[in-house]
This record gives sequence, C-alpha cells and structure tokens, in this order.
Amino acid sequence: MIGHIAKLIWNRKRRNFMTSLGIFFSFIVLFLVMVMQVKTFQNFLRPIGFNTNDIRYMTFEWNDAPMVEVKDILIQVTNLIEVQPEVESLAFSRAYIYSPSVTSNGLFSYGEHEESCNTAWGDLALARTLEIIPIRGRWFDETDPLEPVIEPIVINKMMADEFFGEEDPVGKIVMQQESKLKVVGVIDEFRSGSRFSDSRRLIFRRMILTDNHYTNLSEAMGLRLMMKIKPGVKADFEMKLIKQLNAVAHDWSFNVSVLDNLKSSASLQSLVFPIILGIISIFMLFNVGLGMFGVIWYQIDKRKSEVGLRRALGSPVKTIYRQIIGESMMLTTFSIIWGTVFAVQFPLLSVFNGVTPQLYLKAYLVSVAIIYLVTFICAFYPSLQATRIQPAEALHYE
Repeated sequence: MIGHIAKLIWNRKRRNFMTSLGIFFSFIVLFLVMVMQVKTFQNFLRPIGFNTNDIRYMTFEWNDAPMVEVKDILIQVTNLIEVQPEVESLAFSRAYIYSPSVTSNGLFSYGEHEESCNTAWGDLALARTLEIIPIRGRWFDETDPLEPVIEPIVINKMMADEFFGEEDPVGKIVMQQESKLKVVGVIDEFRSGSRFSDSRRLIFRRMILTDNHYTNLSEAMGLRLMMKIKPGVKADFEMKLIKQLNAVAHDWSFNVSVLDNLKSSASLQSLVFPIILGIISIFMLFNVGLGMFGVIWYQIDKRKSEVGLRRALGSPVKTIYRQIIGESMMLTTFSIIWGTVFAVQFPLLSVFNGVTPQLYLKAYLVSVAIIYLVTFICAFYPSLQATRIQPAEALHYE
C-alpha cells in the first residue's frame, strides 16, 4: 500500500511540487515559532526566584540637591518607614523588577572567560524582604567591610555555571576592567523581567547609603525602596505613608505602588514577540491548508473515473478513504524529511542562545504533530466525498 501511494505521488510530482514546497516552508516557520513558544511556556513554569506578594515599592523624585543632603533625607525616610506597624521589612534596590525592556549590563571576566552580565544593586535587607534564598554562600551582611579593596557580589546560578563550571564559585574573584569583585553567594534565579522572560547572567552588587561607591544616588530613576507589608493591611496605607513622608521632605515627591500590579504589563511585553510569530505561523498554515484542500479536491475531481471503477470492482470504501488520506500524509512526510534536515542545523549551530537540545526536540515533535493534523483535516472531507461517488456516476463522467 505504501509503495503504491509513493508511486502515485511520484507520477504526479510536478503537480505535487508546489504543495510540498509550501508544506516545507510552513514546517520550518512552525518549528522556529514552536522553539519560541515552548521556551516561553517552560519559562512560565519555572520559579522566578523571589517573592512579590505583599510587596510595595516606592520611587523618589527630588530636585537638584547635594548628595549628602539626599542621603540624609533617605535615612530619615527609612527610619520613618521602619516604625510603621504595617511594614514587616524594607530594603533599597536598583533591580528593575517586572521591567523586561530595561537592563543594566556590564562586561565581567574570570580567567579567559568574559561575558556581558546583567547588573542589579541591593542592600543587606533585600534578600529578606524579597525572600531571595542563596543556594551557596550567603547574601551581603555586616561582616562585609564598608570600603573593601575587593567588592562583594552575589551571582545567579546561570552565571556560576558558565563562569566556573564544576568549581565552587564562592570566594572566586571576578574582574570588571581593573575592579576586583569577590563572589560571596549564589542564588538560583532572579528573573525580574516577567514569568515568561529568560534567565540572564546576573550580578548583585551591594548598596549602602553611607558609601558613595555602592549607592549611585545620581541615578535616581533606578532607586527603589522595597517594603514587605504585613497581610491584611488596608488600602489607605500608602496615602497615609506618603503624607508622613511629605512632612519629612517637602520638596520631594513619593510614589508607592503594588509590585504585583506590574505583572500584567510585564507579561504582555514579554509575549509580544511570541504572539506575533504565532499569528504569522497560523496565517501560513491556513494558506497551506487551503492550498492542500484545493489540490486534493481537484485531484479527486479528475480521478472520478478511477474511484468509480474501483468501487464497481468491489473496492471497499475504507480502502479508497485510506488511499487519499495516505497520499496526503506521505506528501507531508516527504516535506517534513527535508524540513528535518534544515531543522537539525539550528541546535548544531547553536543559533538560539539558551535553547537546549531537549527544547529543540519538543518543538520539533509539536511542529510535526501540527503539520500532520492540518494535513489530515484538509484531506478528510475530500476523501469522505470520494467514498460517496457512485460507480454509475463516475463511469459516465467526462
């Protein structure tokens, strides 16, 4: 049966060429789209590495003022918030949480290995406030000197694996130009973009109000105060707090927001590109499906005499049904074989960073299943109509 179908396809190779070519290109595009979609879905299932429940973040705006004055006001703000009964803990940070399009990158090296890494800043209380749990070493603490020759840093697991491999990263020295940075801890994840965003190599640098080197207060846009609020706090807490803060700093403006409210916007930003690719893929599959449906319908119409003769000779309906669907499936199989040759090049050449061979395989299997499903749907109705052709009608067909 398979040999017979293959021979029929070969005999009509000119007619089948364009259909096969369309399936081929659709498979390649679908495969690339599925790589992105499977990767996005897997990201959604993974933990982000920190807690955002009951977290408020505060941003500041101040007029041009000496940094000494700015620090003094920030210390007063911290002292005022610490005594609020609704606040469980607070920490300063320059980590752009739920901001997928915002990054702060720097070039870091260890030995001959050099990579660009995302950089964030956090003070001693940030790990406790956001529930960031080190998997090796520790977070910053009071034992770290205020003005060290070698700056303490905390890195994520992705950076630890790429820079140090099987070595223990704790205690290792990383270079940034002439500056030396000592790894004191490793965290698992800190995917601050969104639940759908990829992991990035990440370095956390220490932030202390009494130290110019770590505070970088001149970049006010990135400075945030993270506050972990006790459960059950009323919604008017933010307004009351801002009134008290305005009494301390008349010329400043304060904005308090719920961190979880940024999730939807951040997720939408992360999903824009996968959604666009998905729409393109659906459009291509729809056009290929229409073309395949038309080709199969046309071929059946031209083969009415053949189908009628087989019916007159007693050929079962199931045989005709299987042949027509089988021809479509085999034509799709030939296209997928050629598509597989191209698809294999992507993992071999490491076209996409951070995509594992297992992810490529999942995307490939999903793409094959979708192409076969579209083929079956397109061939089902024409094949059903072919089985309803009466021998008398077909034998008189011209």
